Parts: sequence; structure tokens; C-alpha cells
Amino acid sequence: MQLPAGYGPFVEGWMRPPSPLVALLPPHLGRPDEAAFRRQFEQIGAEAATDRRLYTPNAEWGFAVRLPAWVAGEQDMEIHVSAQICGAEMEDILQTSQMTAAEIGQAREALWAVTLCAEYSEAPLQDYHAHLKALVATVPDVVAVVDVMACAPRGGAWARAAAASRVPPDPASLFTIHAISPDEGTPGGVWMHSHGLVRCGCIELEMLNVPAEHTYPLGELFNAVAAMFVEQGPPPAEEAFEIGQRISLVWLPWEAALKQVPDSISGGLPDRDEAHSGPSGVLFVPSRWPWGRRHRPITSILKRLTADPVLYMSSMETERMALLAAELFDRFAALHARLGQSDNWVFLVKIGYRMDGGEEDNREHLWFAVHSIDGDTIDATLTNEPHGIARMREGQRGRHSLLRMSDWAILCEHGQFGPGSVGELEAILEEEA
Repeated sequence: MQLPAGYGPFVEGWMRPPSPLVALLPPHLGRPDEAAFRRQFEQIGAEAATDRRLYTPNAEWGFAVRLPAWVAGEQDMEIHVSAQICGAEMEDILQTSQMTAAEIGQAREALWAVTLCAEYSEAPLQDYHAHLKALVATVPDVVAVVDVMACAPRGGAWARAAAASRVPPDPASLFTIHAISPDEGTPGGVWMHSHGLVRCGCIELEMLNVPAEHTYPLGELFNAVAAMFVEQGPPPAEEAFEIGQRISLVWLPWEAALKQVPDSISGGLPDRDEAHSGPSGVLFVPSRWPWGRRHRPITSILKRLTADPVLYMSSMETERMALLAAELFDRFAALHARLGQSDNWVFLVKIGYRMDGGEEDNREHLWFAVHSIDGDTIDATLTNEPHGIARMREGQRGRHSLLRMSDWAILCEHGQFGPGSVGELEAILEEEA
């Protein structure tokens, strides 16, 4: 398929726009001092860099540094630092925040901000982690972090926890999914699209005409595809790829995709402003026939997605999740001891068991509802039917070792929380108390 102009560098993975993280400062600090910030970077071992480009308009001052190995890891990484007055655009971003009310209030009072801008390598998740480490090391009392590329504000507590962890945050931290409903009286469904993937050397992703009641299962599929594209790069346009058991998809440039959907839906040409007209792939289900030229809408696999689907996850991501789940399990256990018997609170642990006839590392990861925790074992009930383990059945209760744990989750009236977001839940509970 002939790609529109501008797609090649992102599909091939060598174009990575700069990624700014904006640290909102507590209002009592006043105007940030350049000399003080230079000393902060010197204290963490950063060296001055020759590149003096400033990515932040209206900056009061700016300089560039090269991060030390303990922050940047194996990749060489430069950070461009600048200070500016908080603008009115911050208010628009805070409207989409999932921070607590107290954090949003503090962010709105911020008068000054310091921007740390970096270009990511072929390991964007590790670079994002290093970026956060540098920010927290030099702005330890940050009120909130605005991820400009992802249009996502994060609380200072989340940033400090992510920076302190040995494990990078969830790949979903690299992007945000916006869900835009059509205007009242306009036919069609929700337009789901990402912001933030282009900094990873990837195209953005979209789903068109999504029924509002099915944004959750399709959002899970969206996340799985985005993580795969970040790690492996996007496959060629219109080439089918497998993202789960019996689940294949294709992507089309949005310019071509709009020819296969009704003109009036959300995400059509009238919605393609400057922020939504860059390289972006719309997800479809492949045509049933090799010679078919019209692909099926993403909604054609909804039945499969709502029937306990198996979505693929790379070994690298599985290992990352397992490490993070183990690192933060004490906080899961503490919340379970406090709230495990409360109504409408569900504590889940995911454990990987070897599939029948498979190799040791060929595991199926199953969710268990936890009744009690005893050291490195749990008493729990299997909540989903295994696909490849005949000896196990949904509803079985028994003891399970945590040595094979790959994830955990807490479901409650405040939402769903995992290792990467447990700090948000703890902040909510503290605020309630």
C-alpha cells in the first residue's frame, strides 16, 4: 500500500519528536533559579552538553545536560532544561486529569514550571523511566508532571513512586487514549485515538465508530496493540497481524480509513486539525477473503473480546510486570489486610502456569481472587476458565505460590488499580480518611 507523505519515518522507526515533561513547582518556591538547577544536575552527576536548543517557547532560561549512567542506563541521553511561567493551557490539560482533587488544586496554584525535554531511543520505556528519574532527582517536591506528548497530567506522588522503582512504568504511561463522542444528534460512535506514540518512533493509533458501551474491551485491545507497536514497530499497512488467540487486525492510514467509514462520524475530516492529522493508523479486522478490498470494522470481533479473550503479551512486558508486582506486593497485602473483607472490594493476583504439553516458559496467566495471604502463598479462587490447562477450572479454590505471580489488581468503587497505580488508590484513601 502506498503510504501518504510523512508516514515513512514513523513506520520505519527512526523519527522520534522531542518529548517534554513539565514539572509544576509549588507556588511558595517562586521563580526557579537557573544556577540552583544547574547545581541540582551536577549533584546527580550530569554533565553540561553542547546542544543549547530550547524546545519550550517563552522560556526564562535554559541549558542542556547529559545524564549519568545511573539515570540513563545503557542509552546516552540528553536533557534540555528550561523554566517558564505556567500558562492557561495547563488548565485544559488538568481537565483530563485522573489526579486526586488535592493534587489538581495544588497544580492549579502553581505559578512556575520547569520543562525537561528529551528525545527517546529505540528503548522508549527505559528512556521515559530515566526521564522521570532525572525530573524527580532535580525537582523532588514537584506538584504535578504534565506529559505534553501524551496530553497527560500525573500527580507528584506518582512521579516520585515511578522514579524510585527499579522497574519502568507500564507501557501505557507512554500514551493516552482520548475517546471523543459525536455531537448530540450526530450518528456514529466514539472516536478513540492515542497521543504520545510518535515519540517512540511509531505511528499513533485509532479506532473509529466505537459503541460507547464497548470502549472498555476495545480499550484493552488498543493498549495491547500499542504496546506491541512500541516494542516491535508497526507491521506494514494492510498486513494482518495477530494480537491474540484467534484475533487478527490490520491498520490503515487515517486518510485511507476514512474512505471505508461514513463521512459524518466522529474522527472524520472536520475533526482533523493540526493535532489530529499526523501519521496515524486506524485499526480494522482483515477482510475474510484474500481479494477483499474492504476491511471489517473493529466492532466485528466484539463478541470474541467480551468472552474472556487471550491477548498476547511479549516476554519482555510479562517480565516487567512480574518484577513490578513483586516489588510492590507488600502494599497490595497491606490493603488486603485492611479492606479485603469489605463489600465491593476485590483483590486479584495473576499467576502463570505451564500449559499442557508446553515448555517451561510457555505459560498461561490466570487471575485468582484472593481470600487470604500467608507469606509467599495465597488462598484464592480461579476467576477465569483456562484455555490450555485441563487440570484447572474456573471456580476452583486452593493455595497457590506467589513465585509465579505476574501481576495483581484491586477493584473497588474508586476504579481498578494495579502496581503502577496503587499510589493513586492510597492517595484517595488518605484523602477520604
